[in-house]
Amino acid sequence: MKTVYIIDTSVIVAYLNANDEYHQWVNDTLKTIPSGLLTCEPVLAETLFLFRKIKGGSDAVFNFFEKAPVFIPFSIESERTQLHTLIKKYANLPMSLADACLVRMSELYQDSAIITLDSDFEIYRKSNRQTISLITPE
Repeated sequence: MKTVYIIDTSVIVAYLNANDEYHQWVNDTLKTIPSGLLTCEPVLAETLFLFRKIKGGSDAVFNFFEKAPVFIPFSIESERTQLHTLIKKYANLPMSLADACLVRMSELYQDSAIITLDSDFEIYRKSNRQTISLITPE
């Protein structure tokens, strides 16, 4: 079975920001991914929010989503109960909607890995107790 790669906001930010300390790692990592990336709308929203004050920031974000290619197959509407459960479970962190969506995606796509720079994903569990396969810098 082919691995599905799910991308987090942190990776997109590092990719688009040449001054980010993980920029080179992200570039090198994304070159090794054999197919398209999956994400969710909250990741797009978070990324746009972080680039809102940068001239040309929104263009850079949308260009990334068009060229990467990044696909957004996830539906908050159909997963809202599970998302609410995850957000309540990790309220002490707290868990963002984007993180909840990515964790839920890792449950829906059994053979998946989340590409992230966010250490919270080391704490999160899918299907209650299973660790999530992650691609992170060492």
